[in-house]
Amino acid sequence: MFSVGWGELFLLLVIGIIVVGPKQLPEVARNIVKFLKELNKIKEEWNDTLRNDESLQELQKSINEFKDEVKEPARSVHSTVKESVEDVKNKAKRLEEEIDRVVKEKEAAAQATNENLNEKTEVYDKGQSPDEDTK
Repeated sequence: MFSVGWGELFLLLVIGIIVVGPKQLPEVARNIVKFLKELNKIKEEWNDTLRNDESLQELQKSINEFKDEVKEPARSVHSTVKESVEDVKNKAKRLEEEIDRVVKEKEAAAQATNENLNEKTEVYDKGQSPDEDTK
């Protein structure tokens, strides 16, 4: 139920001596022990009553049957959701790869355009027309 270490036990003893007094402490301790034993006995009787009650046993049986009935659909739903999540992950990965491929193509095209513009700018800066450069 609960555990009491030696330090706590000593502290309870000191508090008991202060509150109750050293003469009455043994009698109070006996009464507390009797009370705890009686409380434990009542708990055991209650548990026995609950274990032996037919309506509660029927209720427990119904609960177990319901759990069994729900397990398979729950597994099916779990499996379907898991497959859907994996499918979405795979599609997202393929989409990401496609986006990366398109971005690289666009970057390469932009780089080529930039290089072409730089070449033409150099030709104009030299005072030549772009057509003269190709002759």
